[in-house]
Amino acid sequence: MKEIQCTKPFRKFYDLFYNGYDLDYCKQRGLFYIVDKLGNVRYITKTFVDYAQEVITTDFTLILNSGVMVQSQDKELEQFLVDYISTIEFQNLLDKYIMQGLVLGDTLIRFSVDNDGKPRLSVPNLNETRISYFKEGFDVVGWAIEYQTIIDEDYVNVREEYFKNGVNYYVNGELISTVPYDEDEAFWLIHVINKPSLYWDVWGSTDLENIYEAIDEINSTFARMGAIEDIYAKPKIIASGMRDFNVMKESDNVWLINDNAEIQILEYKGSILPSMLDKIKFLEEYLKSMMPELLLANLRELTGYALKLKLVKLIMKINTYRRNYFGGLKHALKLVAKHSGFENPEFDFVLSDVIPNDEFQDVNRYAQLMSMGIVSRKTVSDRLGFNYDYEQQVIQQERNNDANYMSGLIDAKLKRLDRRGAGGQTKEKKIE
Repeated sequence: MKEIQCTKPFRKFYDLFYNGYDLDYCKQRGLFYIVDKLGNVRYITKTFVDYAQEVITTDFTLILNSGVMVQSQDKELEQFLVDYISTIEFQNLLDKYIMQGLVLGDTLIRFSVDNDGKPRLSVPNLNETRISYFKEGFDVVGWAIEYQTIIDEDYVNVREEYFKNGVNYYVNGELISTVPYDEDEAFWLIHVINKPSLYWDVWGSTDLENIYEAIDEINSTFARMGAIEDIYAKPKIIASGMRDFNVMKESDNVWLINDNAEIQILEYKGSILPSMLDKIKFLEEYLKSMMPELLLANLRELTGYALKLKLVKLIMKINTYRRNYFGGLKHALKLVAKHSGFENPEFDFVLSDVIPNDEFQDVNRYAQLMSMGIVSRKTVSDRLGFNYDYEQQVIQQERNNDANYMSGLIDAKLKRLDRRGAGGQTKEKKIE
């Protein structure tokens, strides 16, 4: 068994997404910048467009567009999970879990049990954590994470080693405890990839690897255009044949100068700007061909099936992301349920379509399928995002309430008629 340190530069992808442009980055990437004689930056590439944010946040929204809904044959387990995932703490953890994976290509869920025996989930920050894995042949047989934390007001180095039969905890190199668990639970540290990578061994890939160079070039070109625009706004002045520069006077747009003197404005006379605009347009079209998320802004008039035809590539990508992220999440929630008293917890996630359908068309289509005996009411209910068993209970309760209400009205009317008949005021009327 060999321990292999992670060499993937998580910090690089973190900086690509969250940090702006600085001088060092522009120098390394060959991006546009100008410094004066004193070394002060006059022009530098800036974040004029941020397609990385657009792509990542769009993917994040589509992955969770229906939230997290669970369904199980064990209704007690289902209610437990519904209550667990509806907490603010879990929602924050879920957001961090998926966002980290989208930005870095990899993410983790850490399961543990506190001193009171209560299960806990957390998401280690890969920018502040050293991670490695143990390998036998082609199989990953263990994981290890190292980080700093505060114990008794002192910073300490913590190392956690996860294997299929338990986890070892070290503090400053000393083994503190070993917590065994069943092998069928696999690891208490769950590694999830965003999507597979052919470059990395066990690590995933992020869209930032494919688009950041094009985004940098677009922003760098915009910065160059800004510098050229500045030349037009603040042109250099060339004065020749001046005997005394102090006699040059300006009144509105008229300059008074010495006899036989000449003054010229050094202006840019090329036609490079149209070419630069064409370059930006080309790069934007290239990004849209790679990242279909960027097409959504121009497809507002399309809905349902027509929109899906335009975005087949995006739908396939989001379904891949969902399979990976919800697969790891299911593993983690099974651990939570098992350590909360549920034996062999089994459940599934109920997810809506990536691109919503036209609901009216869906209802008509499902109604036809049910009338033909092809699908059940429960299947249709699940596809439309309803909990069939719960809705049936509510419907039955409403029917009982309606029946009791009508029965109460009839009884009250009969009693009134009886009283009137006994007093001789009215004749008994037939109740329809």
